[in-house]
Amino acid sequence: AEENYLLKKRLGFRHIGLGTDGCGLVGPNVAMVDDWHGILNLVDLADEMRKVGFNNTELAAYMGGNLLRVMWQNRLGGWGLPNQNFQSIW
Repeated sequence: AEENYLLKKRLGFRHIGLGTDGCGLVGPNVAMVDDWHGILNLVDLADEMRKVGFNNTELAAYMGGNLLRVMWQNRLGGWGLPNQNFQSIW
């Protein structure tokens, strides 16, 4: 959560998002975040991110809103995304 907060401060919340590949380092001998056991821990991550200073809008953007916005801006809306203006949301 603290690393994400530093990224938010440096890059802005509209330019960061959840990655599921462990920074490309997934493997049996790679140390991951303490107490991270899988996708069910996303709620815990969100709680910790709130504690360090993320608000609900920033969390929604981080957890997938930024990905949808970028996909839509790059004309990847053909994947069945609703015709929404994600720019106005995030």
